[in-house]
Amino acid sequence: MLKRRLYEKLKDKLGELLFGFDEQQLDVGFFGGDIMLKDLIFRPKKINEIFEKQNLPFALKAGMIAKMDIKV
Repeated sequence: MLKRRLYEKLKDKLGELLFGFDEQQLDVGFFGGDIMLKDLIFRPKKINEIFEKQNLPFALKAGMIAKMDIKV
């Protein structure tokens, strides 16, 4: 239940930045407070809009993160 709620929040915040984000890409360690996201594929157009707003001198052609651990 907690995993489902966390997934829904992440989907709301990250859904437009990622291709095909689903619940299988999220793993939650309940006792340690760890969150693991895996196989995230970015939408270059959306990421580049963020880069442009920040006046960053580079652009993303393609992007993927195989594994991201977040300690809470």
